[in-house]
Amino acid sequence: MNTVLRIMGIIAIITSIVVGVSTKSFFGCLFWVTGGACIAVILFALDIIIDNQKHISELLQQQSVHTKKLRTAYKTCPKCGYEHEETRKSCPKCGHRERNLTMENKLGS
Repeated sequence: MNTVLRIMGIIAIITSIVVGVSTKSFFGCLFWVTGGACIAVILFALDIIIDNQKHISELLQQQSVHTKKLRTAYKTCPKCGYEHEETRKSCPKCGHRERNLTMENKLGS
């Protein structure tokens, strides 16, 4: 998209110069060149705006991932040492499952 906007801006400038010169009038040339330059500036500005929006979107995604990590509680697997979310019942790396001591006490008694 950005490349298309740049190319269209360059085409607008070249076309306006060609049409302006072909009018063989100073004011006609001035009118066409000024109009082409204005269109080119608008297209180049849109290109910059789109680049900035992409960059902001990437930064927001990184921040979202970082915020999620901060909100999530982690625990370390006693078998392999892998750090995973506290809500998981087993380790996603080695599959070790921590036993619930209250269930063992009830079953053992």
